[in-house]
Amino acid sequence: MARIDQILHLSTGHLTAETADFLHDSLGGDGPAIVSGFVRECGFVVYTDPDHLLSSTSDTQMPEDLRYALQYGQAHICAWIMFDRDEEPVTDLPLYEW
Repeated sequence: MARIDQILHLSTGHLTAETADFLHDSLGGDGPAIVSGFVRECGFVVYTDPDHLLSSTSDTQMPEDLRYALQYGQAHICAWIMFDRDEEPVTDLPLYEW
């Protein structure tokens, strides 16, 4: 049987501008990657499984806002998070202006 995964849709506003820049560079191949995923025109798609981090990442290396979002996705049994600039923010996560 084929595996089916859930995707959590979150606003890119739940990431700081610095984390968004980091994801753009690392997922786009221009920097060190700590998560699996890819860049989209209006955001990012990130794999939430902690066993699939691309490097040995400590809590101090993982941006706090990204860690919160990954934990939120894991708590909601979602394998992926689609960060989109047009998505409405959720009240459970911090929101950043940029």
